[in-house]
Amino acid sequence: FFFAFGPFQMVHIEEIFDDDDLVIGPGESLKAATADKSLGNKYFKEGDNVGAIKQYTEAIHRLEPHAQHPGALGRELQSVLVASLANRAAASLKLQRYASAAEDCTQVLNLQPNHFKAVFRRAQAYEALANGRASDLATFQDYVAKAMADVKKMLVLEPKCKGHKAWLQRLQGMLEGAAEPVTVANGGGCNSTSPAGSAGEKAKAADPPAVPPPLSHFKTCELCRIADGNLNARKVYEDKVFLALADPQLDAAHHYVVLPRAHLPTVDKLLPRHLPVLQHMQVIANRLLRDAGADTLDVLMGFHQPPFVSGCHLYLTVLSPGSRLRMWARTVRYSSLAFTTLQTAIAQLEVMAMADLRAVRG
Repeated sequence: FFFAFGPFQMVHIEEIFDDDDLVIGPGESLKAATADKSLGNKYFKEGDNVGAIKQYTEAIHRLEPHAQHPGALGRELQSVLVASLANRAAASLKLQRYASAAEDCTQVLNLQPNHFKAVFRRAQAYEALANGRASDLATFQDYVAKAMADVKKMLVLEPKCKGHKAWLQRLQGMLEGAAEPVTVANGGGCNSTSPAGSAGEKAKAADPPAVPPPLSHFKTCELCRIADGNLNARKVYEDKVFLALADPQLDAAHHYVVLPRAHLPTVDKLLPRHLPVLQHMQVIANRLLRDAGADTLDVLMGFHQPPFVSGCHLYLTVLSPGSRLRMWARTVRYSSLAFTTLQTAIAQLEVMAMADLRAVRG
């Protein structure tokens, strides 16, 4: 289209308006945004979380100018906007972009306060931020408190769910245990806050979650013998349910092994009920690293998987800095074939738990 300015000058209408002024109508925006969201869902199912986020973002940008549109069309616009925000949060969680995930969930809840998936995902994001991104005690406590508030809301929405109750109890334990930082026993490059040999030498922490009953207990298991006190090892932390060892292999400046005292199976045999165990092991590992002055942003945590694991007792390997492993360790011992990261293991159990939840709902 053209406009005339004076007797001779002709200009394109697009030259008069900025791009932001050329707002597409609500109907056209809804159609285009729905297509973007569908493509984002396709990418998400294929594991392309970056591509999914890009498409969800396109959908959100198309819909935001019409967020207050009235009537049935307005409700449909909001429905697609909410779904795009919630799905972008899910993709962000996969990429460990926890702050972005929490922000998207908050936007969803501003529009639909009882959106269960948004509450669930924001609780996950806040807990992950507490475990991996909190730079001080106050920030840690704030994130845990926010996660607890969301889990309490989940209990309001689904009061009979035992999983929500167990999650809330675990978060409460994290919050109570944060009052006194974990200390590390006797050296190993770690800054112990208790005198060596004193009664306070061993680390103290919150009451950990109850470990599910062991599938079996092999007296020949080396880690079980260490847990029972029948075999010496360099312990850097212990409580009633968990202990941590300084790994003599020392593949990194800070190299620990965190394990439950009860004999649990290797990572490939875990079930959704073991999820709190992995999450509490992560809490212990992060606090050990913080006390040791390690780089908590450059960490490799995970599990060796059969047949590349010695023994059959679950243990979490913790390495910092994770980016400076020797070539052989990086390409063999901690390759994707031999090693499953903690985040991957947790994500797999969460998928299994959600599938179980959907089955219960029918």
